[in-house]
Amino acid sequence: MIATPTTPVIDSLTLTAHLTAHPTVHPPGNVRAVSAQENRTPSSPTQRLLGQELVPAVNPDQPYQCHLRGWILSQGQPVTTIAVRYQQQVLRQTAVNLPSPDIASQYAQMPEVTGADRCRFELTFSLLGLPSPVDLEIRVAWDNPDAHTLDPQSDQIELTLATLRLRHPPLQTAYSPHFQPLILTSLGRTGSTWFMHLLSQHPQIITHRAHPYETRIAQYWLQMLRVLTQPADLTASTPHEGFEQNLHWIGANPFGRAGMLPPGPAQWLGQNYVVQLATFCQQSIDGFYAQLAQAQHQAMGDTERRCYFAEKWVISPNVELAWQLYPQAREVILVRDFRDMVCSMLAFNAKRGYASFGRQKVTTDAEFIRDRVLTFATKLLRRWQQRPQQIEVVRYEDLIQSPVPTLTRLLTYLDLLSDADMIAQMQTQALGDSPDWQAHRTSESVQTSIGRWRMDLPADLQDLCHAVLAEPLQAFGYDL
Repeated sequence: MIATPTTPVIDSLTLTAHLTAHPTVHPPGNVRAVSAQENRTPSSPTQRLLGQELVPAVNPDQPYQCHLRGWILSQGQPVTTIAVRYQQQVLRQTAVNLPSPDIASQYAQMPEVTGADRCRFELTFSLLGLPSPVDLEIRVAWDNPDAHTLDPQSDQIELTLATLRLRHPPLQTAYSPHFQPLILTSLGRTGSTWFMHLLSQHPQIITHRAHPYETRIAQYWLQMLRVLTQPADLTASTPHEGFEQNLHWIGANPFGRAGMLPPGPAQWLGQNYVVQLATFCQQSIDGFYAQLAQAQHQAMGDTERRCYFAEKWVISPNVELAWQLYPQAREVILVRDFRDMVCSMLAFNAKRGYASFGRQKVTTDAEFIRDRVLTFATKLLRRWQQRPQQIEVVRYEDLIQSPVPTLTRLLTYLDLLSDADMIAQMQTQALGDSPDWQAHRTSESVQTSIGRWRMDLPADLQDLCHAVLAEPLQAFGYDL
């Protein structure tokens, strides 16, 4: 039988409005709601709002979910949707269309107000994978009556209504994993494939030794955990009828909707089931990597030794979820001069004959740097800032130019054998060339890949990089 930890308790919920408003509702406990925008001429999106009430809550019996309810009223076009977002990702969105006769009666003497009879909403979103504390953005949208038919972006007016700050406990299980995650967080064309190849030479680090080292089995199971424990969503996820006909995907449990089940089963789904599914995922990760170690003739029989499974990770809530389930995890951010990274991305696209890395989504190289590359670099910096004392930063340039001290520092951080013989063995075994490496390379040598931006980037793009990438470049120790 799998032990279930003690029920965690949410530490606090704080809701702060982004609008000039005065509170009209005071929920019990430590939740603060802000509402009621003054009536004005709707010359701006903010001034269109007449009033709102936002009430967040977490049920102790379902500690991995947060419930948000309330109402929103605007002049002119009614608010159509409300969404909770974390770092640009929508955690849950719902329509603002539930009956609200009490609100309609308050605005009965204002004929210019429409939609007051159906302006309530309710939504529930998962807390799995969110850091603590976490700031969540609450955004509303409504149809733009002045939208230009040639500009689809103007069809909707969006507004940040409030920031919801939560402190919540991590998801933890009673399972003791044999392998700990070695999370390699990086961007494309930063040397991550070579770095994984180098890591794989250490006997206590298990990776799937297949170029380009992108088997991400642990992330698959953690994503499964997040998806299968999401609150029911009959519109965007699994419906309550017909799901058995679809062999391609399964989503949130449609039979766990709020108010649908008695307290006992609802509590089991909201707590015990989450922990048990998390335990299954940890067991599955251990089982896979134990089999992989055996297949690759890596002796992992000594259970007293610290052992890692290493994967390339995409920056997402799954990284934080891994830290929650594996408190002894290690995370390495591999960073490269973003100007060299741009050169490598553009050269690799040209070599393969098609655009990728987000270049296909924009028109010019300047737009690529200003939009996509800045977003990538900023996300990497913000990830480091989330756990600055726990994440080890390795610069590509240091790995190439000073491999011994860089690897010594890295292996010490991992609490692995880091003597000169081990480092020499790793370097020797990682040497060699192959068609895969030749196809992957865009420089004549690793030495010429450093500082290539001075020759490869036109002057205008160099200036643009210095202007828009100054913060992440300097934060990671690169000169402008």
